[in-house]
Amino acid sequence: MLLSLTLLAQPAAAHPAAASAVELTLHADRAHVEMQVPRDQLEMAVDLESLDLETYVLEHFALVDDGGVPLQAGPPEIRWGEIDEAPHLLVSLDLQRPDGAPLGSLRVDDTVVLHQVVTHKIYVTVTQDPWNQGVIHAEPQLAGVIGWPTDHLELPREAPSAGRLVLSGLKEGAAHIAVGWDHLLFLLTLLLVAPVRAHQGTWVPSEDTGSAIRSVLGLITAFTLGHSLTLALTAFGVLALPSSWVELCVALSIALAAVHAIRPLWSRAERWLALGFGLIHGMAFAENLVGLGVDFSVMAWTLVGFDLGVEAVQLGLAAVVVPGLLWLRTRRYAPVRLGLSAMAILAAGLWTLQRLPL
Repeated sequence: MLLSLTLLAQPAAAHPAAASAVELTLHADRAHVEMQVPRDQLEMAVDLESLDLETYVLEHFALVDDGGVPLQAGPPEIRWGEIDEAPHLLVSLDLQRPDGAPLGSLRVDDTVVLHQVVTHKIYVTVTQDPWNQGVIHAEPQLAGVIGWPTDHLELPREAPSAGRLVLSGLKEGAAHIAVGWDHLLFLLTLLLVAPVRAHQGTWVPSEDTGSAIRSVLGLITAFTLGHSLTLALTAFGVLALPSSWVELCVALSIALAAVHAIRPLWSRAERWLALGFGLIHGMAFAENLVGLGVDFSVMAWTLVGFDLGVEAVQLGLAAVVVPGLLWLRTRRYAPVRLGLSAMAILAAGLWTLQRLPL
């Protein structure tokens, strides 16, 4: 939870009961705020029985742009909830500049409690800021703490360079696929047929190492072309499919690739299989990039980096797996291929059941 994360980041900070948390999700032209305020602290500052909470929050919380202009806030969503068994006021708020221009550096003003309770602390975290030096997506990062004698926090922001965007995209792409077990399993099932060739409806060992390596490179290239195309189209909003269906198709692609690794479904058609299902996987890759609210150039450089990150992990997997597969191809490769394919089918079946739309 947000408050717990921030307090872990600052072990010497106040007890949760005496601290608020503000989580910022920043876009190039707008901001989203999630606020957690302990009820006991709020009751020390105001009379809740006679308070219009929406009006009060808007009067005592603001994001101010570098020109000194407060961002325009939409109607806040306010509710009561419990955090660590303590009642909290939970606020969701969307803000943007009145003129709709991109955001610059920001100042967080928060006197919801602090104007009356000088011992109060507000922990401010940022979860996303694609405009500021290319930070696309990250775990919540502590930006600072608001507390007496100040009631605000400065958030300097700098326009990202192309190099920073590529680097940030590379890190995000590598992290995304490194923990994307379904994508890695699909690639592994494709690589299972690299050391063999189809012959009369079955797989037989390929004696030509050069052709096996060319097959691996061809598979990875075809998969890359497929996912790069739909990654770009989805990230730019040209293509949009329900994420539940995309994830379901990813699971089915693993099952189909695994069946093909057991018995050839199409003779010498692995590259087309990789290309076709790469189109589906690209839409799944784009989930972290959709709706960032950045301009074309920022998104374009980010996509370049993201693709490079994905390819780095894919090539790393191939470099680790393929030598072992080539070594096994004339020995006990059939049991290994069949066993791994069966495991892939089992995993794909479980993922399919989990992802079936209800």
